[in-house]
Amino acid sequence: MVCRCGREHTAARPPGVPDAAVSIGPALRALAVYLLVFQHVPVERCRQLIADATGAAVSAGFIHSCLATAAEALASVVKLIKTLLTAAAVAGFDETTLRVGPAGQKKYVLGAFTELYSLFFLGKRNLESFRDFGILPDFAGIVVSDRYACYFHDGWEHLAGHQACLAHILRDYQDAAESWPDAIWPAQAQRALRGLIRAWHDARDAGKTEIPEHVRGPLAREFRHAVLAGLSGRPGDAGQAGQPGIPGPRNAAAQHPGRDLLEFCRDRQDDMLRFCYDTKVWPTNKHQRARRAPAEDPAEDIRTAHQRRGHPGPARHPLLHRHRPQARPGRPHRAAHRHGRRPLEPASSSLPLAPHPDKITITQRPRDGRLLRDVSQLTNGRNFRDTPH
Repeated sequence: MVCRCGREHTAARPPGVPDAAVSIGPALRALAVYLLVFQHVPVERCRQLIADATGAAVSAGFIHSCLATAAEALASVVKLIKTLLTAAAVAGFDETTLRVGPAGQKKYVLGAFTELYSLFFLGKRNLESFRDFGILPDFAGIVVSDRYACYFHDGWEHLAGHQACLAHILRDYQDAAESWPDAIWPAQAQRALRGLIRAWHDARDAGKTEIPEHVRGPLAREFRHAVLAGLSGRPGDAGQAGQPGIPGPRNAAAQHPGRDLLEFCRDRQDDMLRFCYDTKVWPTNKHQRARRAPAEDPAEDIRTAHQRRGHPGPARHPLLHRHRPQARPGRPHRAAHRHGRRPLEPASSSLPLAPHPDKITITQRPRDGRLLRDVSQLTNGRNFRDTPH
């Protein structure tokens, strides 16, 4: 500030603002990290959004530096979460692909989950990345995972056991059912596993330590018989997975669809049904803490705990959000409204608002079949009028 005498006065920088030619405070840095990590906004779009919303012209390098600074600040928290996951009695593990870097490149996100904690690691789908993740080498609990070989490696010396994720197993049996439409064993195996999952939920809700024998026994027997039927290779079952295996190395000789699945279920019966004898072990690698809805099939619901708490009903199709009606213009976001704030409040005074049209014509077909044609004077606050076609 320059006073009348011509002297310049410079105020002290607020806490958290570095002493540099161009300084940006912690609030905008936190916004950049929030957009990148929580909202999954790409770096370039994040830069444009910040410029449009706040008027601050930041660079892509600044956004990357914010992410690195946040990671450094949270290093001790991540270490604590990793320790708690390693000490857990039961933990779920999974991996998924993620596009990283230049176009065409991808990596794998390895994840570990308990009822309270989640940790993710960006690497590859190999033993080296699993070791670098740093949980399985010292983990002494029960691993709930899919059938990927790295989870069953002999190098994990301290594991108490495995539980195959039945959500993955059910999808594999569905693939087998589509490959062999005339076979009975895929549907029989799915029916038995879904029954066991329901029984696990009932036993857990009742405070029992295991599924009662009179419930567990018939369903487990039905599942074992389905596996044996699929491996039987009876005469006349041309193309069935039960045909003799194709000779050659396991990692090179492609087997009939469903053959590897059936052999896994036969050779690892304890790892398939461990949850039946201990309700602390989850049947899927995503733990569901919320009580299931009566009409919900828990075998098909692999949402995380916070997703189930927010939406306790049956899982919605992942693409339904694309068809939901958008919020009305000018209406504050619900989360901001609950806290008495307006979204983009720092930029509300600088962003120009488009003038409201004097008239709006809406054409739609109501439930009674009539064609609705409404022309309303919004400036006078009139309601829409409907006229028959």
